[in-house]
Amino acid sequence: EDFMNYKLGHSSFYILSLLYPNIRFAEVYFHQDHLHPNAGFNQQNFGKLALTPTEQEEWLALKDTIPNLQLLEGSRNTSKNDTSLIDWVNGCNVKGAKNVSDLVKYCQDNYIDQSIGFDFKDFINFYNKRKDLLITRLEQILL
Repeated sequence: EDFMNYKLGHSSFYILSLLYPNIRFAEVYFHQDHLHPNAGFNQQNFGKLALTPTEQEEWLALKDTIPNLQLLEGSRNTSKNDTSLIDWVNGCNVKGAKNVSDLVKYCQDNYIDQSIGFDFKDFINFYNKRKDLLITRLEQILL
């Protein structure tokens, strides 16, 4: 549970590296990428969702923590830039996804429950479900 609170940095990269064991770190440079991009956490989007000030603080506190981060090749992260998660997934930008089975694999590889929406408005549900999946996987790895 404590690992999920790690913010973007060296410690979160270490935890993510445990969760992505098939990545060839010696061959490719990886970034810690925000699934829901940092740029989306702004007053304009919060206003559209009618978030209370308390909810806004909660979302801002969670945006840089592990359940909202994935490891993504540096060049792919640069091209993703501030693309929303829903646009990224719908645009088939997930590792060359061309069909539904590619999306299913992407979600499995990244501990994402497809039953939760990818839209920014679903951030808290997405975050909590992914957090549960990550904790379950880390328990399997570490115990």
